[in-house]
Amino acid sequence: MKKFLFLLFLMIEAIGFSVNCNWYTGNTESASKMVELVKNTKLTDKIYCDVEKNKMVYETEDKNNDSFMEVGLIYNKGSKKELTYIEIANYLDEFEKDVIKLYPWKNLTELEYSNSPEYYKYRMYIYSPENKDEFMIYMILYDTINGVWKRFYSKDFWNKNDENAIEMIEIMEKAGARATDDIVY
Repeated sequence: MKKFLFLLFLMIEAIGFSVNCNWYTGNTESASKMVELVKNTKLTDKIYCDVEKNKMVYETEDKNNDSFMEVGLIYNKGSKKELTYIEIANYLDEFEKDVIKLYPWKNLTELEYSNSPEYYKYRMYIYSPENKDEFMIYMILYDTINGVWKRFYSKDFWNKNDENAIEMIEIMEKAGARATDDIVY
């Protein structure tokens, strides 16, 4: 009986998650191509669900009319065990590999690429079982105009009073990452 109830609970939870988070409707052509790339690279299950219950693969525009492709990937989703810094470091490595699969030129023609957003923001989210919440902890920004990659870590997530977090920050900064407060949920 316990096993049946457990399986029933898991099924309801899975159905609830898939029903409550959908692909963004009204996507641009570039965003639709990114959704296609996400699906082709089998990363659909890692797509972050934003506060508006949209899977984070869509194009945005800022007040200066600069366009951004937003892609959010979440790691440790649904885990019940405590998250360690070693696991976070492994997820950062996995995130870097996943971003390589989603380079904008992977499935765009030269013309589509020239008309794509100026910037691609790949955001990394992590689920914290301790807090029962999700946090954006890292971002990779690709500037298509200058062909430059930049890396950022979230000021909000990394606690500068924690010895292990300070060590992680030092490692990320040595790799060229800088702090950011450009956090989206």
